[in-house]
Amino acid sequence: MVQKHNGAGMALVMARYCKDLGDAKKALLAVQAECTKIAPRYVGGNKERGHGMALRRVALRRVAELALEHYCRTADTPGAACRCGGRGTVRDLELSKLHGKPMDKACPRCGGTGLRPILGSQVRRAIEVLVGQFTRGQWERGWHPLYLAVLAWCHQQESTTQARYGYVTR
Repeated sequence: MVQKHNGAGMALVMARYCKDLGDAKKALLAVQAECTKIAPRYVGGNKERGHGMALRRVALRRVAELALEHYCRTADTPGAACRCGGRGTVRDLELSKLHGKPMDKACPRCGGTGLRPILGSQVRRAIEVLVGQFTRGQWERGWHPLYLAVLAWCHQQESTTQARYGYVTR
């Protein structure tokens, strides 16, 4: 029932938590379709034909891949855990000394998520390898907001799927 009404969200959830390759492919197709659909709002319409159009398509595919990769990271993903070990909390030495017992606080590096943050510069370099240099304005006003919008869409699909799944299993 959930997959019938929200197939993309179900594929995203399965790709994230079960690490299922079949669902990861379905999720990638859904993310690519959404990225292509919302791209004109962020990076403008497709005015050029031929080689420029192919480069743009490659860039959009790469944005979708990077957003899906970012979305599917969990604390058990190799290399994704923060210095806190994926727990999201670290020992606060000053408070521990003050109170005389161990006190924890949210990890200042990851903000309590347990995952190393992915910087926009890393995403930019991954896209520029394929399509060439962006100006700073093109990146900050076009491509980076597109990447963030696709990532937000993934989280929105997950929450919609979880709500529907909760409704079905009640």
